[in-house]
Order: sequence, then structure tokens, then C-alpha cells
Amino acid sequence: MTFKLGLFKNASSGSLIIDSSTISPTVAMGLNTTARNHQMTYVDAPVSGGVTGAAAGTLTFMVGAENSAIFDTVKPILEAMGKNIFNCNKVGAGQIAKVCNNMALAIEMIGISEALALGKTLGMDEKILTNIMKVSSSRCWSIDTYNPVPGVM
Repeated sequence: MTFKLGLFKNASSGSLIIDSSTISPTVAMGLNTTARNHQMTYVDAPVSGGVTGAAAGTLTFMVGAENSAIFDTVKPILEAMGKNIFNCNKVGAGQIAKVCNNMALAIEMIGISEALALGKTLGMDEKILTNIMKVSSSRCWSIDTYNPVPGVM
């Protein structure tokens, strides 16, 4: 798969392209092929951490770089915006890590939403239940950082 995009037409040969979009791993691999055809370097580097992480400079980048030399070039650039920079060792693997992370988060959010809805249905105050869950075995990012119940945080 190759692409005819203005980016490749307008960027100079030798350019480094860091793509922080969340896209298909297959599309990332195709963009890499197109970049190579234009004598450019491409890495996929999807990001996790949201607006809060961006404001705090604590984003996580999952970098799909073809080799460690490319990763070593990209890492200091991403460190200006993030705290956790991982080399996923091949183009497209950053996207694989991102989709797996998003899947796990979605499952976690559903579980927390259902547990808090059950608590409310049975008469438990959602804020009290959240505070209990924050320090118990169900503690997770969805309960203490991005609670799905409006007004609890």
C-alpha cells in the first residue's frame, strides 16, 4: 500500500516524519513504504495521556521505528512533550500498542461504569463507593483519574 499525499510531495528528501495519529497499523506500514520511496524516514508514534498529560508534559509515546538509530533520533523530540517513550521496534507496532491499550481501557471503563451503576441502583453513594474503590483491589486509572460517573470527580 502506498499513498499519494501532499506531505510526501511537499516535504524534502531526507525528512523525518513523526506521525502521532492513531491509525491502522497497516496504514502506518503503507505510509512508511511511501516515505521510503521518497527518501524520507517515517515512524508511527501514537500518544496516550490526553489533554491532562499534554498539559503536564507526561504523555506516553509508543514509537514504531525501524531501528534503534531512528528511535534515538526521535526520542529527544518526543521527550519535549512526554515522559514515557517506548520503542516498539518496527513501524506499525506503535499503532498495535495503542489499539491494545485502548481496548484494555474500554474494558476497564465498562467494568467501572457497571460497578458504580450497580452500587447506585442498590442505594450506595457513588462518591463514597468511588473512594472505597480508589484504595481497594478495583483501583485503576478509570476510578481515580478519569471516572466515568459525572460529578464524582
